Amino acid sequence: MFRYLILICFLHVAASGIIRGRILLDGDLNKTDRLPVGSSLIVRLQDTSLADAPAITLKQTTVRNLFAFPLAYQLEVPINKISPGISYSLSARITKGETLLYINDQHIPVSDTSDSPLSIDIPVISVNQDLIDPMEPLSWPEMVGREGNYAVQYIKEKSGLENVFTVLEKTPMTMDYRTDRVRVIVNQAGIVTEVPRTG
Repeated sequence: MFRYLILICFLHVAASGIIRGRILLDGDLNKTDRLPVGSSLIVRLQDTSLADAPAITLKQTTVRNLFAFPLAYQLEVPINKISPGISYSLSARITKGETLLYINDQHIPVSDTSDSPLSIDIPVISVNQDLIDPMEPLSWPEMVGREGNYAVQYIKEKSGLENVFTVLEKTPMTMDYRTDRVRVIVNQAGIVTEVPRTG
């Protein structure tokens, strides 16, 4: 029975390929621009072999809770959907609600998914800069009631920020506003008592 389960897992892995990479603003790995709160990334693998016909989406993935460029994505592609001689490509779009913010403006070919994992970066351009507000605060309400040190590590991982630290409640603090800082307010027991947010 155990060998049978291993065989099933092996066949599942063998029957699929992995495409992964980064979403780069203007194709530049060094651009780390902030993204609006509530924005989402959709990456699609598409059959684009028919000229003058809509692309056919074979697989897509959605990434939420975005913070800043560059972004990472990963697609698991069923090999049985891939045919030799067919033209495939990747597309990426970042939206906030129904509003498109970023999109790739060039063809991103996918030649062979059998070499797994396949690494492909996707450049995107801004199409709605007016909606992008770098001063919009980020918050983590799910951390209220959690242990302070855990909250610090969680926020660092989710946001990419390094200037995240605990502060004992009722401690005097400076009033300056900084988008790269998160003060995690904790009580004497080290438990988070207020919603942590940038500022």
